[in-house]
Amino acid sequence: MAAYYVVSSPTPATEAAGPSLPLAVGRLDDEVVGFSLDHSAVAAGRLGDRVQWAAEVSVVLDGGEYRLNRQDWRSRPQPEPSTAADGTPFSGFSVFVDTVAIKAVQEETEGAYKPAEHRLYRFTFEIRRLASFPALEMTKLLECLPAIDLSATPFDVRLFFPNVREGGAELWAESQFLAKASPYFATLLGSEFLESSVRHTKRPRLVEREAVAGPASSEDYKDFDDSDDETDELYFKTMPSLQHEHEGDCPLEYKQITIPHTAFTTYRAVLAYLRTGTIVFAPLTSSSQAHYQGGASRFDNLPDRIRTNRPFPTSPKLAYRLAHLLELESLQEMCLAQLGRFLTVDNAPAELVDDASLCFAPWRKVIIDFIVKNGDGVTKSVSWMRLQRAIEAGEMPHSAPVLLELFNRQRAAAKGY
Repeated sequence: MAAYYVVSSPTPATEAAGPSLPLAVGRLDDEVVGFSLDHSAVAAGRLGDRVQWAAEVSVVLDGGEYRLNRQDWRSRPQPEPSTAADGTPFSGFSVFVDTVAIKAVQEETEGAYKPAEHRLYRFTFEIRRLASFPALEMTKLLECLPAIDLSATPFDVRLFFPNVREGGAELWAESQFLAKASPYFATLLGSEFLESSVRHTKRPRLVEREAVAGPASSEDYKDFDDSDDETDELYFKTMPSLQHEHEGDCPLEYKQITIPHTAFTTYRAVLAYLRTGTIVFAPLTSSSQAHYQGGASRFDNLPDRIRTNRPFPTSPKLAYRLAHLLELESLQEMCLAQLGRFLTVDNAPAELVDDASLCFAPWRKVIIDFIVKNGDGVTKSVSWMRLQRAIEAGEMPHSAPVLLELFNRQRAAAKGY
């Protein structure tokens, strides 16, 4: 079989391959023929981060061309890593032709194209590097760190957690960043209730009792069944060296916000979200081991996060509560979406009467929507029967409004509303 092929926009891959790029044609099975253009070994992504390429095979007949197939690939790094265990990059591109396409060209040429005898085809290969632009996450990160390099001590807000360990624990942030990210922080930091404290000498922060305490964050509602306290315990057990100190004699002036209830790891995960737009959720406590993502528990991937000191996964329930307090609508939406992914017929009954469901209507709506949609499975579950027995025994006096709302939704659904 003779074939012409055209390569446009030379790249390091084509240049490295030399003047002759081998074109291979092979039969995959009785129905499909493959055309592949191979180049020399090139590191993954060597051609660029945003590369579009296309390959086309056509029949050349009596001065005309009839397309057999064209494949276009969207923008992505090229070459891509293969599925090999060592991640070896692909070293070529392929396009395939099946018998359906061959018959279509036969009909188009009124039988002039005879695939068993024809020997002239054209293989066209195009590759384009698209202009690069910063990832949205990087743009967000840059906006969140506008002046961090203009001050020797840019962190002027201390978030103090007095109850997570002996001596407490702390997180640091910039007041400008917090006020821009959260209406709650903007109001709190602009109030007269926060006083400033100044440190001049080197001494441990976490055992400093005389620092101005500042007001407690308004977290006066009851803790939910889900808790990141156990994650806090693991964090401080494995990171005992994080006894922060103010180095040197440079004065450090800051405002302090005391966080008496929310877990350290929950707050840290949410602050990381505010900077990067990324947060990792841990499964709900009500989820059984079988329903954890990938069959793994919330602690299975923590060793790697401990080594790299990345924020730990946090409960979407606790993250939602904190997002509600801080008035972070986008994070609330993410938590609600994650709740929907975590719900099962086994854990939905427990989540229905959980404190979060009683406190927050949007959270409750996700659960009720799931139960209405999966009514048969939920009402046949062991957890539903357990819930019924608890209600009959008078153990859940505060669940009546939620159950009434569920009943009304089920009745409306039965009528097609």
